[in-house]
Amino acid sequence: MINQEQEAMKNQKKIDKIKKLLRLSRSSNQHEATQALKRAQRLMQELGLDNASPELGGVNQCDFASSTRSQKPAAYASALMSIIAQAFGCRVVLSRPLFEPRLQITFIGHEERPTIAKYAYDVLSRQLNAARKDYLASLNKRIKRSTKIARADIFCEAWVSAVIDTVKAFALTDTEQTQLTTYMNQHYPNTTKGQARSAKAQYARGGAHHAATEGRFSGRSHYSDSD
Repeated sequence: MINQEQEAMKNQKKIDKIKKLLRLSRSSNQHEATQALKRAQRLMQELGLDNASPELGGVNQCDFASSTRSQKPAAYASALMSIIAQAFGCRVVLSRPLFEPRLQITFIGHEERPTIAKYAYDVLSRQLNAARKDYLASLNKRIKRSTKIARADIFCEAWVSAVIDTVKAFALTDTEQTQLTTYMNQHYPNTTKGQARSAKAQYARGGAHHAATEGRFSGRSHYSDSD
C-alpha cells in the first residue's frame, strides 16, 4: 500500500513537471521552448500520457451533498445543475454513495472551474428556494397543499428556464473536450442519463400559466441581481 502511494506521489511530481515544461514550451525563447518540449515529451512517454490526457489538463472534480433527500431530483434542480455546468465548462454527475441518505452532486472540469460551479450552484439554488418559498406564501391559504406544490414546481421550472435564456455556455477547446471525455470514461464508465421528476401541470388546477409567468419573471430578476 505504501509503495503504491509513493509511486502515485512520484507520478504526480512528474505530471507537475510536465505541466511546467509545457508552459515553458510556449516561451518566446526558441531554444528554451524546444528543450522544454523535448523534456516534456520524454516524461509523457514514460508515463504513457498524451496531449489529451486529463492529468495534464488539470481536470478536477468537486463533490457535495444535495440539499434534498429525494430519491429522484426535481426537473428544475437537474436543469439548474446542467446550465451551471455548461456555464463553467464542466460536466455534472449525480450519484448516491453507499449508506448516504442524500444524492451527491459532482462537477467535473479543468483547474478551479468545478469549485466555482459549485459556488454558483449554491448561490442560485438558494435564490431559487427563497423564490419558491415566497411564491408559496403568496398563494391563497385555502388552496390544497398538493395544488400549491404542483404550482410551485411549475414556478421553479419557469424560473430556471429564465436563467437558461441568459446564460452562455463556456466554450471549451477540442483538447479540453477530449480530456473531459477521457476523464469521464476513466472515472464514471457506467454513468447513465437519469430521470428527473417533472412538474405536474394537471395538478395545478388552472394555475399553471400564472405560475409559469411568475417563475419566468422572478428568474430573470433574481439572475440579474446576482450579476
